[in-house]
Amino acid sequence: QKDASVVVESNPSMYVNYIYMNNRQPPLDDAKVRQAISYAVDYQGIIDGIMLGQAKQMRGAVPSGMWGHDPQGFQYTYDVEKAKALLADSGKSDIHLTYTFSQADPAWEPVGLALQASLAEIGIKLDLQAVADTTKRELVANGKFDMAPGAWTPDFADHYMFMNYWFDAGKMGGPGNRSFYDNTKVTEIVKEAGSIVDEAKRKELYVEAQTLSTQDAPYLYIMEKNDIFARRAVVKGYV
Repeated sequence: QKDASVVVESNPSMYVNYIYMNNRQPPLDDAKVRQAISYAVDYQGIIDGIMLGQAKQMRGAVPSGMWGHDPQGFQYTYDVEKAKALLADSGKSDIHLTYTFSQADPAWEPVGLALQASLAEIGIKLDLQAVADTTKRELVANGKFDMAPGAWTPDFADHYMFMNYWFDAGKMGGPGNRSFYDNTKVTEIVKEAGSIVDEAKRKELYVEAQTLSTQDAPYLYIMEKNDIFARRAVVKGYV
């Protein structure tokens, strides 16, 4: 029975769930393989089935609601045929990967199961490996993984919190670039954007870095999660 004295609110947040793909390790060192995997994911199925609709698919690294988010930015869609074509184009076959996760986020295991089913459709075998969260962090920091889920929320609402941690080749592993992504041009752009205060120029640089990095598919951009909380109905004006 619903209690009218309690209101449950669900609002967009900058809390994202994404998946690191180890760009340093074959076959994930091949952008075509990473792109194929990106097209093999049923993003909306994950959001509807696992999150019960309380999330939306990410569009690039910078979440919506943050200044400089690129609403026209490229977004991978669920396209099995395109995924198969890219995989064939890569020349790679008999791919066997491991998804290393912990229970730190309750969505990570069902997301892994959904990925396992999706990748099977394009001929990639995915094993799920459950470990303690400290172990997962250690394996990721040292690059000893194929795929692993992550959660990220910014300390302050600026691109720097995403772009300069996720894409700077000098911050691989624990500091934030957990896909071990190394694109010299992207590193240069985010470093420049992080060193200036001209807002318009920073936005231009970060959008360019988002465009270039998304094409390389270093991560699987899964979802921006809603912030869900309960409050007494008598409380008014809470933001």
